[in-house]
Amino acid sequence: MSTGSLTEVYRAASVLDAKLMQSALESADIPAVVSGELLQNALGDIPLGWSTAPRIMVPEEFVDAAKAIIETVEADAQRNRDETAEESDESPSADSVE
Repeated sequence: MSTGSLTEVYRAASVLDAKLMQSALESADIPAVVSGELLQNALGDIPLGWSTAPRIMVPEEFVDAAKAIIETVEADAQRNRDETAEESDESPSADSVE
């Protein structure tokens, strides 16, 4: 992939999040690279702020398609978090077991 005209489409909270999003984009045939991954790996889990977060970069012609995939992935992740929270709210607590 040419790196001449890449555009940022996503900023991840961690390298793992960035790699998962990169994988989702690539599975949709959208070329994607993670920028800033080495910086975070070198610094470990030290929270340096959003400016050092790993970024997903795609060629300009894929920006709209990439954003649509990212929106879908994030919506699915939120739905999974909501369902997990509901399930944990519904399960009996250890205190209520006799």
